[in-house]
Amino acid sequence: MSAHPSVHLNAGLVYLNALSLIENIRPPGPQHHSTLRTNATASTIFSALATETFINEVSYLANGLFRGTEGAWLQTLGDVLEELEDSHAPITSKYLIAKFVLSGAPFDKGKSPYQEFALLIRVRNEIAHQKPFEERVVERSGKAVLQRRPLLEQIRSLGLLRKPSTANWLEDIATREMAVWATRAASGLINCMIDAVPKGEFRNALETFYRNAFNTRLFIHNNAPTDSSINP
Repeated sequence: MSAHPSVHLNAGLVYLNALSLIENIRPPGPQHHSTLRTNATASTIFSALATETFINEVSYLANGLFRGTEGAWLQTLGDVLEELEDSHAPITSKYLIAKFVLSGAPFDKGKSPYQEFALLIRVRNEIAHQKPFEERVVERSGKAVLQRRPLLEQIRSLGLLRKPSTANWLEDIATREMAVWATRAASGLINCMIDAVPKGEFRNALETFYRNAFNTRLFIHNNAPTDSSINP
């Protein structure tokens, strides 16, 4: 969708691509596991990218098309986001500060939607910048347990990992459940941000450019099994 003949705002499209990747996962069969691994992982990454694209596009709109149109808060938003980008601040900081500028209150880090968003970004970063992790058997409460990447334990508590687990963490997070959770994390965050914007032309523009895309619901066939029950 276009805000100007030569400028395209693509956060919604990136998010819809994440949904499409899930819907294109093949039914169980000889190629199912390979398709699942590729599409589920790609969808999770696209969900994270959608949140990054959105905040960058908000910065563009605040500093360009709408600069000076709605008072000091909008100019402050644009200036702050531009400064955070120039200083290579993490995306989580951009959202925390942007939410504060918009509503006077930051996200609660321990609650939805920020909590899920922060975990989604951790997953994206772990995939994109992963380092070898030495798994080892350790003793906990008198029992021998396999110590894995710390991130996996948090994901496991949400019921998103593959069962039975494999020896590779990338295989374990490549599930339909993980990908669906990621789309919901992105959607919840973006909708919350739009809700925080004061009413006016800038809010109307965000509603027009993004609301429908980030409210799109995922269609999953009723007979589609959970990934936990699928073996390669």
